[in-house]
Amino acid sequence: MTMWVGLFLLSLLVVTQIPVTGLCASTGPSEWRQRMPTHYVASCASYAIVGASLVVLSHRLPSLVVSEWRAYGATLVANSVLVFMGDVVTWGRATWWKCADVALVCVSLAWTARVALALPEQATTIIVVGMCVALVCKRMASRSLVARDAASFFLWHSLWHVSLPLLGGLGLWRASQQHGAHADHDEHATGDTVTLAASAAA
Repeated sequence: MTMWVGLFLLSLLVVTQIPVTGLCASTGPSEWRQRMPTHYVASCASYAIVGASLVVLSHRLPSLVVSEWRAYGATLVANSVLVFMGDVVTWGRATWWKCADVALVCVSLAWTARVALALPEQATTIIVVGMCVALVCKRMASRSLVARDAASFFLWHSLWHVSLPLLGGLGLWRASQQHGAHADHDEHATGDTVTLAASAAA
């Protein structure tokens, strides 16, 4: 619980430092719109890909009930929508889309920390590393924005969008593999027990 709260506070601190002129400020200067690379736009979909996968495959994941996995996945899909609206569509304008984006990202980071703590140790480590990498990328993007370095900003901000879904997805995949292996082991153990019981009865 302490780790979850600590990561949430860290995410709130780092994320809200990015729009240096205010929480609902534009992601960057309006003149940078023409320089927006394709990989930056595409990176907005990364949360939706992982979120949709969680909704579809929630029954194969351990530790949390299916409904919570689905709710978490739906939140990640919503993240992608708000990121796209706040970081691409409304680029160059102060907008409530950006406020909603920042707020939901903080909620998602805290929820991701909760999910990580409920998983096996190896999966937890991968996801926590992903959170740390993502926050570092976000901070580097902030520095690039202050330095008025558009190319660097788009690179770091794209990595911010992609790094946590990539590593988080890897951690969840690893957890599902371990869960499947344990389920198979339990099924075989149950089958062996039934066979022994039947033999003894005979």
